[in-house]
Amino acid sequence: MTIQPWRATCIQTRSKLAVKATDRTGAWATINENIACVIGLIQAATRRPNPANLVVLPSFRCRGRRTACPPRNGSKKACCPVPGPITTVAEAC
Repeated sequence: MTIQPWRATCIQTRSKLAVKATDRTGAWATINENIACVIGLIQAATRRPNPANLVVLPSFRCRGRRTACPPRNGSKKACCPVPGPITTVAEAC
């Protein structure tokens, strides 16, 4: 069996921190900005000559790291169901 060549890319970027918002609405405004950025990055990596077949992003790319925020506070602002808006980003590409 011959394995066909494929390309992977890892994208490391800074995220806006959703936990810095004062409430859930503000946090999700930030998350939606991060998701739009992720979609653009994935599209750029997959719509070029020799496109990536696999795109890897940091685990906290869409909501940003919690930093010093207690998990309970960050979860209230930025949690979502699975499947949900963050896990379906790839479907938009």
